[in-house]
Amino acid sequence: MSRDRKRQLNWYQINDCEAVARHLEKMAARGWLLEKADNWGWIYRRSAPAQIRYCVTFFPEASIFDPGPTGDQETYIDYCAAAGWEFVSSYGPAQYFRSTRPDPVPIETDEAAKLRAIHRSMWKTLILGSLLLLFAQLINVPGRVRHFRWAPMSELSDSGTLGLWLMMAVLVVYLVGNLADYFIWYFRSKRSVERGGACLPVHTRARLWAGGVLLAGCAAGIAGFVSKLTRPGFGWVLLYSFGGMALLLAVLFGVMNRMKRQGSARGDTRAAYLVLTVVLAVTYGYGGIPLANHLSETGAMERAPAYTYTKYGIERNIYRDELPVTLEDLGYPVSPEDHCSYEAEVSRSPLARHTVYSQRGLGEDSELPYLEYQVCEIPWGWLREFCCETLLESSYREYEPYNPSITPAPEEAWASIRSGGCRYILLYGDRILVVSSGWIMSAEQLKGAVQPLLE
Repeated sequence: MSRDRKRQLNWYQINDCEAVARHLEKMAARGWLLEKADNWGWIYRRSAPAQIRYCVTFFPEASIFDPGPTGDQETYIDYCAAAGWEFVSSYGPAQYFRSTRPDPVPIETDEAAKLRAIHRSMWKTLILGSLLLLFAQLINVPGRVRHFRWAPMSELSDSGTLGLWLMMAVLVVYLVGNLADYFIWYFRSKRSVERGGACLPVHTRARLWAGGVLLAGCAAGIAGFVSKLTRPGFGWVLLYSFGGMALLLAVLFGVMNRMKRQGSARGDTRAAYLVLTVVLAVTYGYGGIPLANHLSETGAMERAPAYTYTKYGIERNIYRDELPVTLEDLGYPVSPEDHCSYEAEVSRSPLARHTVYSQRGLGEDSELPYLEYQVCEIPWGWLREFCCETLLESSYREYEPYNPSITPAPEEAWASIRSGGCRYILLYGDRILVVSSGWIMSAEQLKGAVQPLLE
């Protein structure tokens, strides 16, 4: 944009027409006249400051796919011009007029007709779009809940996952609140009009405040993703997730606007837009699969190992991270032929800090059992209790209350012991300890595994 033109996003809803008119009048007083309305908001051109009156009306038969005003729209525009209103721009059903007269004749005098036009326009824009977006968010909830129930400590300590949950929650609340606010306004306005009154004022300020909360929630969610950029390969995932979506939208609107400039019929533009939406959405969705395969095959999302070892034709990474407890400490001799991997992975978020330690022999003839223990620090008691309950209820194992003869004794403990090994869940203050092994631990071994984790 040049210095004589600038763009501004439109944060208002369709039925905020009075608020939009006041906003455009303030911009005119500052020397910015509305030049065009499009899918991204408004475009202004610089002019001398002036007292301009604006009016936003609705023509429900119009569509965002129209290359220009229809015949009926032109008749409507001529009618408004006769009343002293200059047509400025339109985007879909919304029509923008201005007048230099200090007190021009109102365009809309029939409140019932005005309400019907607003309602039809809202169905074509905000209501349908909000319902589809709300549905898209809600169908993701069961999968996210299942994943949380399977690995609650990992979910709570992952800043990217928390960011996604935050964005989903804020968006759902915003959409539900927005729809409820609109329908309450519509039915109350309808009763008012039926009694001979006018449409009721809308809650513009509350909506703008809610929009600000939505943006803040999205910004916080994105910050959670950005905080994971230090992880190997995650930058590519982030770039594909957000950059791909931005590119998809740019292509969609770019093709639509180009067809409109070329004078394509409404039906042709709409059909091309819908087909392109489906094609790009499917491509975007499935495009993540080859990216994930490439990152996995090249090891771009893995830490640099100490060395690699090929077992049964598969290359495996061997790590040598420092562990507070090892199989050697618990009485199992480890030889170089075992190709034993020592791994420590730490994840943290504002809610939890989660560390997973694991050791296993990857050699072809290794008979070493596996050892894994997790330490999750959660400062909030209610959240810690909820996490424990989720671990006990959703795991594929069945747990029984357990009273281990170890010092220090845990506040609470549960055990799942079977022929293939054992798993213990121990609660110490703000820490949840999960100890898993490929053999049934003795009391001394459990004590030896737990004590270093409490230091």
